[in-house]
Amino acid sequence: MSERARLRVSDIAEIVGAIGLVEQRIWRGFERQIREVSQLPGVQQWWSVRSDWFSGDFQDYVHSHIADGDAAAPVDYAGTECSTTS
Repeated sequence: MSERARLRVSDIAEIVGAIGLVEQRIWRGFERQIREVSQLPGVQQWWSVRSDWFSGDFQDYVHSHIADGDAAAPVDYAGTECSTTS
């Protein structure tokens, strides 16, 4: 699944979660993904151009993670830390 698709699914989960339709334990997985991928330079560059494809609340949510830089470094499938610098 592409990062764009993951963000779209997360956007929908955030919307239905706000009205209580997504369990907290499920949302935590989406949140972790958003926190990690939002720190990757390529995702940040793409987001700066395409964030308007998403709901306003989700835009605010992702922008806050980008601005805070609050994620642990993303890891690849082998468990190796990925660079978050260009």
